[in-house]
Amino acid sequence: MADGSWRRGSTGDESRRLVVLRRYLAKRLLIAIPSLLIASLFVFTLPRLIPGDVVVLMLAEKAYAKDLDELREKLGLNRPLSVQYVEGVAISLAVFGFNMLGDALRDLLDPRLRGLAR
Repeated sequence: MADGSWRRGSTGDESRRLVVLRRYLAKRLLIAIPSLLIASLFVFTLPRLIPGDVVVLMLAEKAYAKDLDELREKLGLNRPLSVQYVEGVAISLAVFGFNMLGDALRDLLDPRLRGLAR
């Protein structure tokens, strides 16, 4: 008992548990990344499958072509789909980051806003 064998667990058990935990987390991350990618692609393509033009529905059927083009430019619908997707993912990640970090990030970006939203 003088050698510490009476203690619950040993350093070998702890290191083994850490290895198992790291392996488990790595597997979960490797599963989560493709899952999120597939979900984001699904959410991105779903509105584009709706028949009709969104811009025409927003303005009216009697809108001028110039107005339609301006609204498409403003909404970014005239850009390639790949650019729209990357921008959408970037905006989603930014919103997620702001929500997760919350007040700390807001205060870091602009200290004048400290305590404003409370």
